[in-house]
Amino acid sequence: TNMYLAWGFVASPIFSKNGDNSFCCTFALFACAIMLAGSGLAKVCIGGLYEWAQPNTLMSILESYGERPRSIEGPGLLVLNKVLSNKSSAFAKLSVGMLGLATIMFEIVIVPLSLFLPSLRVPVFFASILLHLGIMVSQSLVIGVAFLPNCAAYWIAFLAPGAAVNEGLV
Repeated sequence: TNMYLAWGFVASPIFSKNGDNSFCCTFALFACAIMLAGSGLAKVCIGGLYEWAQPNTLMSILESYGERPRSIEGPGLLVLNKVLSNKSSAFAKLSVGMLGLATIMFEIVIVPLSLFLPSLRVPVFFASILLHLGIMVSQSLVIGVAFLPNCAAYWIAFLAPGAAVNEGLV
């Protein structure tokens, strides 16, 4: 996302007038929406929608990261990982099932809708940050840290003053 955003900044003077940043904001919005929606579509295409709606899929992922040697590869909070990956816990099954389904719905429904409904952009910004923080503490510290630079892209796409933020695309 950040590489595409950088190209948006390079192209911005070509498509903008008098320092207007609407091109860059619109470009960032599309780049972030494609990246987030692509992540959801990849989950559905590879794992399947039904499987992601079941808690065992995400629980297995959490469990595999929780078994890694104590390093940045593993979860930031091992105790949270152990609670959420406990397949014999009804609480964990309910929580992780809801998280898996909510993640898919967020990535393939809510984020694309934010292209057309500007009122969704502030909640999408905060939900994107929370999603990555959740990954960092429950799954993998290094994956969460790797996504931190996206915070700047999310800010430009979903919060920065500009035409893309203040108006819908249709």
